[in-house]
Amino acid sequence: DSASAIVSLYGDEATEPSLNFAASLGKPCALIPCNECVRFFPSQNQTYDGYVQACIEQVNQRRGRFELVNLIGAPFSRALLVQPPLPSWAGPLITEDATSMDPVKQQKSLNVPLDVLKEMGVLHQVIWKMEVARQRE
Repeated sequence: DSASAIVSLYGDEATEPSLNFAASLGKPCALIPCNECVRFFPSQNQTYDGYVQACIEQVNQRRGRFELVNLIGAPFSRALLVQPPLPSWAGPLITEDATSMDPVKQQKSLNVPLDVLKEMGVLHQVIWKMEVARQRE
């Protein structure tokens, strides 16, 4: 629980436990699935790409936030699974209720820091839209 990140490079049998551990604790993670472990390849798509996709789908169903990063020019594997750090303002929004199918439980309010909106360019768009709406009145 005190680890700051989970890193697994060609982890063989450690791939699935590493993904699940990172997802369950919400820890940042970088993982390269083993490209030679054909015994782990899913029966419906027995390729490395199928294995990578199955890893992402399974762990994200368990509250993971993993994304695929394509490694261009990497010598063995071309896939890196990454779970980025959770922004401090988003932590309280990730609860058991977020997985609920009940729309009442899913309704949340989100307070995003002003500097995040500025970074995203969203604040400028909102101000512009407000100004356009004011001019129409």
